[in-house]
Amino acid sequence: MTSSLQDRSENWTCDAPLTLADAASLATSVHGSLILADILRSCRQSLLEHVELDRLSLLQERSRGSTATIHSIDADPEGTLIGPRVIALEDSRLKQCATDHRMRVVEIEDESSQDSVERRHLLHRGTGVAVYSPLMLRGKCKGVLVLALPKGARFTGSHMSLLAYTTEHLALALENSDMHYLECRRGRQLSMVSEIAKQAVLAEDQADFQRAATELIRISLDYLEVQIWTVSPANKGILLAARAARASRSEEAGTPAMVEECVRLQRIAANNHSKFSPDGELGSELAVPLRLRGRLLGVLFVRSDRLDAFPSEDIDTLEGTASLIASAQDNLSAFEHAQESNEYMQAILESAKNLAVLSMNIHGAVMTSSAGSERIFGLSQKEIVGKEVLTLFTDPRFRREMAVYFANPEISTLERVRLAQREEEQIVYFNVSLQRVCNPEKKPVGFLCIVQNVTENVVLEQQLKSLSITDELTGLYNRRQFFFAITAEIERCHRFGRSVSLCFFDLDRFKEYNDTHGHLLGDQALRETSQLVLSLVRSNVDTCYRYGGDEFTIIMPETTIDKALGIAERIREKLGAHFQTEITASIGIASSAEAQEAEYLVEQADRAMYAAKAFGGNRTMLADQADTADMSNKPPLTA
Repeated sequence: MTSSLQDRSENWTCDAPLTLADAASLATSVHGSLILADILRSCRQSLLEHVELDRLSLLQERSRGSTATIHSIDADPEGTLIGPRVIALEDSRLKQCATDHRMRVVEIEDESSQDSVERRHLLHRGTGVAVYSPLMLRGKCKGVLVLALPKGARFTGSHMSLLAYTTEHLALALENSDMHYLECRRGRQLSMVSEIAKQAVLAEDQADFQRAATELIRISLDYLEVQIWTVSPANKGILLAARAARASRSEEAGTPAMVEECVRLQRIAANNHSKFSPDGELGSELAVPLRLRGRLLGVLFVRSDRLDAFPSEDIDTLEGTASLIASAQDNLSAFEHAQESNEYMQAILESAKNLAVLSMNIHGAVMTSSAGSERIFGLSQKEIVGKEVLTLFTDPRFRREMAVYFANPEISTLERVRLAQREEEQIVYFNVSLQRVCNPEKKPVGFLCIVQNVTENVVLEQQLKSLSITDELTGLYNRRQFFFAITAEIERCHRFGRSVSLCFFDLDRFKEYNDTHGHLLGDQALRETSQLVLSLVRSNVDTCYRYGGDEFTIIMPETTIDKALGIAERIREKLGAHFQTEITASIGIASSAEAQEAEYLVEQADRAMYAAKAFGGNRTMLADQADTADMSNKPPLTA
């Protein structure tokens, strides 16, 4: 039988609380990379400094909920990543944790007490303790962290605190990693579309173009296999025209069922959970019709060895790519030299609805534009044609870069990511790719420019960054940001020989207020406290933080302890008056001195605050007074 430690863990005390240095080190380590493998290695290395660890595993559920992806790292010196492995999420402790979002600490007596998922994927024979911890971020589960500890290893209250702090940072790091992966993928998609459009302009042979297009799609988006099928003359069947696959993948006989379905229904066919080989190989399949002016020319078929590989955004990109391929195939079959045909180029540009695709002559004047140009620049296709392309952008520096690029034939491409573009009273962001186009004799004949509006992505990333450093309830900076800010401020003070004061305060009798008036009014009291403090400190100089619960901190740069005392007293008096003494504040103040460290200053201010509370609260105490205070002779309210 297994013995769960979950019930007993609620009564554990933290025998070695997480220090400021430990917290800062762990946060820096976990957030040191946006690559999943690096994040997991750093997390494992940080945990190894505190607890014995055989294996660390990360579970992430797939969209269907019946399967999951697992990455693991064993206790080898190289920290080799095992996975990703796709498993069925059958009944197990792992599934329970992913469902109810509760931490579990389980003693494992022997291998027979392991459940099937533990035995096959998570634990070793010598595992003595298994720890399951959900990774929660803004009420959503980002995955489950599983730790396998060897027999005889201790997992104490301090380890529980460490793990709770670790999972908080790991959840945020995983979300940032996902955002980074999506942004990189969008960049590869833009480059892929740009290159296929270039090939469509320059290609003289349809078969060469099809082979190049399949290889570009496969490499750019890391697919297992990409195929282009074309409708045979007189619609008597469909033929494989081009194929690109990983070297290890053998060619299969016959037409894939998904391709036949796409041809039969004349629409996109997708399966994000497909079994496409006799040995049970799992992955995703997508078939997109190659259509032009209502006529089916063929099918673009894509296979991935990942489950859920085709979200709606990827399907939209591949649908646009299929339009480019269809346009190119139609024109290449009709014209021997399609790259010289303005009608051909316009057919390609019209297929790009979500991108501005512009062709320019050798002087940089726009000759043709896609339908998406109006959405990007706010100008009709007719208005854009004839303009110098650099006049469409508002950033002066980028205009100068474009001018240099046009004048230097040695530079083949110019790309910019998140280029700021002013539109009336707002700022939008573009990804821009410029490509020099040459004829078969390698002589430049013009340019191709592709522009994508990425404002939504930039704004979302900015919001994620703001959420990671601010407290959701009060709007103040949070404890994580406080650690970074106080360390940076102390270093600056040491460098320039200036002072900084730190104010810690705790709300007296807040629990009684919360119990009496309810949590809603309790939360409102915390918000009002935050606004009151912000109104009394120096804007753009002092910074305020919600340290946790009803504890707050204020960093006061270039402020002596006497000035800090005056500010603290005003806060204490105004706070007591605002809440009619139902809530008051116990305040501790410490000031930096030469060669002091951030951790020392935090401990001094914290100790002074607790001394003020010990003397009855509603008073301000300086750090040096806290060391000599006589508990039998209470100091006045102002210390």
